[in-house]
Amino acid sequence: MGDTYTQVQSLGIERLRSAYASGGLSLRPRNNDKEEMVKEFARGLGLNAEAIVFKETILQSDAKYLDPQERERWTIRVLMEAVREDLTRTARIGKSSGGPSRKAGPVGFEPTTFGSPRS
Repeated sequence: MGDTYTQVQSLGIERLRSAYASGGLSLRPRNNDKEEMVKEFARGLGLNAEAIVFKETILQSDAKYLDPQERERWTIRVLMEAVREDLTRTARIGKSSGGPSRKAGPVGFEPTTFGSPRS
């Protein structure tokens, strides 16, 4: 019979490529759902998407009775408002402090903690 390596090798590269292609294997996640894309973007900014949606659902009692498509559009709108608010807050903080932070590196490793370079 032979070992597994020999069996796989005997199939040929084109046969293996077609098998992998038909399986839909990918290194990148498939994200076709707009709602999931917005949630991932919000999570990437450090926001808790589920908590934002839950809070808005509690505040707006009408949101509980939406049909699935309308619910998805509502969720996307709520999350995009939270993302916009977070980004504008971040921009305002940067403006009020005189521009971008001049600190380099993690806390405790700012250039001022090491002194000036000696000649």
